[in-house]
Amino acid sequence: MNQSNIELIDTKKDVAELMINGEFVDMQGEPNVLEKFVEIVLKYSHDKAVVHGNRALTYLDLNKKANKIAHYIIGRKIAPGDIVGIFIDRSLEMIISIIGILKAGAVYAPIDTSYPKARILNMISSNKLDLLITNGNSINQLSDIKVPIINYSDEFEDIMHCKGTNPNIELKPNALCYLIYTSGTTGVPKGAGVYHYGWKNLLKWFKDEFDLKKEHKNLIVSSISFDITQRAIMMTLTSGGELHLLNSDVFDPVIVKDTICQEGISIINTTPSLFYTLIDDSIIENLEELNSLKYIFLGGEPINGKRLQHYCNIQTNKIINVYGSAECTDVSTYHIVESSDCLKEHVPVGKPIYNTGFCILDQNNIIQPKNTVGEIAISGIGLGAGYLNSDELTKEKFFIYQNEKDQSLLLYKTGDRGRILEDDNLECFGRTDLMTKLRGYRVDLGEIESLLKENEFIEEAIVYVDLIDDLQVLNAIVKKTKDKIDFDLTIILKKYLKLQLPEYMVPNRFFYINYFPLSSNGKIPKSAIDKGFITKKIEKPR
Repeated sequence: MNQSNIELIDTKKDVAELMINGEFVDMQGEPNVLEKFVEIVLKYSHDKAVVHGNRALTYLDLNKKANKIAHYIIGRKIAPGDIVGIFIDRSLEMIISIIGILKAGAVYAPIDTSYPKARILNMISSNKLDLLITNGNSINQLSDIKVPIINYSDEFEDIMHCKGTNPNIELKPNALCYLIYTSGTTGVPKGAGVYHYGWKNLLKWFKDEFDLKKEHKNLIVSSISFDITQRAIMMTLTSGGELHLLNSDVFDPVIVKDTICQEGISIINTTPSLFYTLIDDSIIENLEELNSLKYIFLGGEPINGKRLQHYCNIQTNKIINVYGSAECTDVSTYHIVESSDCLKEHVPVGKPIYNTGFCILDQNNIIQPKNTVGEIAISGIGLGAGYLNSDELTKEKFFIYQNEKDQSLLLYKTGDRGRILEDDNLECFGRTDLMTKLRGYRVDLGEIESLLKENEFIEEAIVYVDLIDDLQVLNAIVKKTKDKIDFDLTIILKKYLKLQLPEYMVPNRFFYINYFPLSSNGKIPKSAIDKGFITKKIEKPR
């Protein structure tokens, strides 16, 4: 794997005093994620590990099946550090494949099977996968790829003939564990690598802070391609709990509510927007039906306190607002939401987890004092490997901060705006660039704009997020190449984008404009939307 060269800086240097730092915990003697999983297998062999519908696996069964797929992968000449894609619907086989790839010493790259074919092919080719694991339900979309494939359905018997013992693979501390694809302005998703040592730090923090144990049942409702899913899977399987996979391809709040009630689910990881639908009056008559929930981890977008106020006033279970990015092992800060937080304009994203720090930078990358709004930057053990095959972008986002005493610290610039309060809590206000959080998914508006401008009927485009009745929607303002078009261009554009982008990245509404105002440097000012300049010139939607 062509990893970007990022130097790891000792976060205990004096320069770290400029940061808001979490508790330092020595991770040297801590088992990595796989070692911890094997410990749990030995301790809870015959307890349920994974449940999906009417199918289930014990820890012993899961371990044996994962060992078999690991040996099968190794037999296909996959070496430690190679990248293996997972293109499987939510199922027991999906979990077996994740554990199996890790046991082979490889890096797993999850790909959502619901993505358009063009995007799937881009993700596979641009990030140079060494192997792809799929199954009979998904294989039909992959006829054009040139990557070696393991078809779980067709090769099942061969896989099951492999050894069920743990492979003798030694993972180095700086080995990569998984690759998460993020949106990109070029129209090609970027792969962000996560290190094993960052992952074990995060999972140890989860276990210690929330006393995770075998009695807990964690429901997976998010896509396999979402970083929320990676932590939700392993925070369960490294603590002896039951991992439940939602028995539905989409987030249906009725099915989620019924599953929580019937299975006694105690943990759920999701976005605020999806959780709002779960506690809506139209879905649930009595919030006490959710009494089994002990921890609700919300992340991926800012919390609207008003939407949670009624729930917080009634329920005593904990809502935890978590914040971070795929480039920094998903979670860097957390805040336990109180009823009083629901009255605030911004619900804090809190303080750092173990071995993590954050600060606020100005436009010149200088660390700012408290109560100053700027760009949020993160440091610590969770920082990942940067972007696969994109050294230039990696150097732009990961940089070494150096103070007047020549002390240095590696920082990741998140692209989020925020400030540090007097009590050291972090507030996050939104993006500084074209990247945004849309219902929990990180979306680069520039990627959508780039694809629109490639369309033969579009000369220029701006895509932005609007808020309608507390619901985030995507809007596109476009200038056509021709004044008169004899068909419904909106329908054409939506079909065009759906062939290349996930559904959540296709604008809900299209507006058409005769011309765009230009700034003095000849560029379209994004502030024109906020000031209403463009919207006053818009033709009626059509």
